[in-house]
Amino acid sequence: MNAVFRLNINRDIGTGHFFRCKTLAIKLKSQGYDIYFICNHEAETFVKGQNLHSEYSFYFLKSDSNEINELDEIISFIQKLKSPLILFLDSYSHTINWEKNIFPHVTLFIVLDDLGNKKHYSHFIIDPTYGRESTDYKSDYININALTGTKFAILPDEYRVERQKINPDKLSDFSQFNIHVFFGGVDSNNLTLTFSKYLLELSSNIKLHIVTGPLYLEIKSIQKLIIDFPSRIIHSHNTNKMWETFGTCNLAVGAPGITTWERAALGIPSIYLDIIENQKDILIQLQAAGLCEYLGSAKSMSQEIFYAKIKPIISNTEKLNSIRKNSLLAVDANGVNRIIEKITGALK
Repeated sequence: MNAVFRLNINRDIGTGHFFRCKTLAIKLKSQGYDIYFICNHEAETFVKGQNLHSEYSFYFLKSDSNEINELDEIISFIQKLKSPLILFLDSYSHTINWEKNIFPHVTLFIVLDDLGNKKHYSHFIIDPTYGRESTDYKSDYININALTGTKFAILPDEYRVERQKINPDKLSDFSQFNIHVFFGGVDSNNLTLTFSKYLLELSSNIKLHIVTGPLYLEIKSIQKLIIDFPSRIIHSHNTNKMWETFGTCNLAVGAPGITTWERAALGIPSIYLDIIENQKDILIQLQAAGLCEYLGSAKSMSQEIFYAKIKPIISNTEKLNSIRKNSLLAVDANGVNRIIEKITGALK
């Protein structure tokens, strides 16, 4: 049995697509599947840096920018593998024509999406976006099965284990803040430094656990910040155990992404800033549902405006506890098991 993941990794796209695919790959590998990743050639630097070759097989495309040539290359690759073969596509850029052309060459074709803005041609769509409904997706393939909403959030098993230790009815007084700060795996604008400084200067009662991803290049700036604010910062870089970084954190500040569901699963009230345009609508929706607070665009937010927006939030213990409770109700960290059950059931 083979599972193949088609995705890209670079400084524009980031690393989130890879890590959610890796979570699915770990579960499938435990069930006897051979795992293959097909990536853009730029991804090779990242893969080598993470020593991922020791865990999985990677194929780097020669024809990144040409959909037709890429298709021929991928078909040639997967035809060498034994059936049954599951192909996962985690990419915003591939068209429905690409999907239609690859479809006949695999046993099961699964698309991961979280935008809901185009048609697909696949056996399954996985979109864990809060409030997403299967009817939001239109398809030319009549038997498509859309796995939508946060009950299909793709989180490592460790979140389910940590979740079992949490008392959802326990209230926090938030007398001291241990804030988890994460602005994605790349953070090319070094928003991590900017907002970490804002938070540290806001109150001496704030400590930070700063997390930076594998493509973050400004490590020295965080090291200097640690010197400037001794005993108030823990820094984790390029961790493959994100769940451990939440530790004693009782609040999170950062950008949305896969980490949105990780924070929610552990009941950590979260305050978000968008870093790209397509994040705004979902953050407005999550705030309306009582699952977070959304401050606006990170790139255009001054320290003065940030303080004016965040002070009323962190002083409102009732609101923070409400976000915590709503988050725990929304994400139970069992999404991967549900997905694998659906997939394996379709192969029987």
